[in-house]
Amino acid sequence: SEGINNKIKRLSRMAYGYRDVHYFLLKIHQHCGLLNPRLST
Repeated sequence: SEGINNKIKRLSRMAYGYRDVHYFLLKIHQHCGLLNPRLST
C-alpha cells in the first residue's frame, strides 16, 4: 500500500500540467500494474 502511494505521488509530480485527468488515471493504473496491455484495445 505504501509503495503504491509513493508511485502515485511520483506520478502526480511528473504529471503536473496534464489537462486530461483520465490520462493521468490511466498512467496510475499502468505504473501500478493494474492495466494489462494485452487486454486493452
